[in-house]
Amino acid sequence: MTTEQKSIEKMTVKELRAALETEYGYSKEDLNTMKKPQLVGLLEGELVPEISDFSPDNDVLAHVPPEDTSSVNSEAEKAEDVNDVEEKLSPPTINDLEWSDYVVSLMEYGELVNGNPTVDGLRRIVGVVLGDIVESHTNIVQVPTKENMGRASVTHTIKVLCGSGLQVSVTGSADSWYKNTDMPYSKFPVSMAETRAEGRALRRLLKLKVVAAEELSQVAQDDAEHYANQLVNENQINFIDVLCKNTGRGLDINIKNLLSHIGSKAYNSIREVEYDVASDAIKSLSEWQQSTDSIPEEIKIYNVNWRLEFDASNS
Repeated sequence: MTTEQKSIEKMTVKELRAALETEYGYSKEDLNTMKKPQLVGLLEGELVPEISDFSPDNDVLAHVPPEDTSSVNSEAEKAEDVNDVEEKLSPPTINDLEWSDYVVSLMEYGELVNGNPTVDGLRRIVGVVLGDIVESHTNIVQVPTKENMGRASVTHTIKVLCGSGLQVSVTGSADSWYKNTDMPYSKFPVSMAETRAEGRALRRLLKLKVVAAEELSQVAQDDAEHYANQLVNENQINFIDVLCKNTGRGLDINIKNLLSHIGSKAYNSIREVEYDVASDAIKSLSEWQQSTDSIPEEIKIYNVNWRLEFDASNS
């Protein structure tokens, strides 16, 4: 184990999340669903040198077949012209602006859905341009229950053995429930979350600017448009109350302070809360169930009388 690896393992969960978010652009929402071993693996993976930094002799993307030394002198000029053409047609490296378009161009028929690559296609392309996948495993962070409205949350880690012998490992996170998954796939939230998480990991390996086809959802788009500018509904209120209670699976959170924290403003009644703010609150509560140490101190301590004080319908 290197000194660098030891120092990473000594970091706290909060420090690991902060480093991954500020230095490598990870989503705070995804990071909050992960535990320390996953965060350590992610940060160690980011410290691995870029694939494009490998020497030309080892880089699978920069390899050019050796010139045929058996050619006779009379063919020298022709061979030189051919080599010039091959050099002009050599593929871009992983950090070039053209890289994403190049990877998509390698997809076969059936591996693209409306221009978005499928997870099966991405998996095959990783083997073509990077190296063999030597490890691919899933960690189910959250299983569907009545309390979380049937939401499944998953992380998926992939390790690739590159042409130089270097191993690169990345992790992707995703969730699935009936609000962000089209029928009939919404009936299988764990499977869909796993596929989406793998797709995100593959996209991170390939540094693609497009999302996988399985990550897209028409129902999520329609739902967002339908509920735009609407207020919290009764189902959301009841679900927030269940997760905030100081009993059972509750997190002992003050509902009024929670919604002010999420909405970045004070509310006189829960009935004033926007639908989107309530949705974000539910998402945060679901994530905090897996990582209670990330709950802000200022929103803790459930108020058993909150409905009398913070629900206009009871006044």
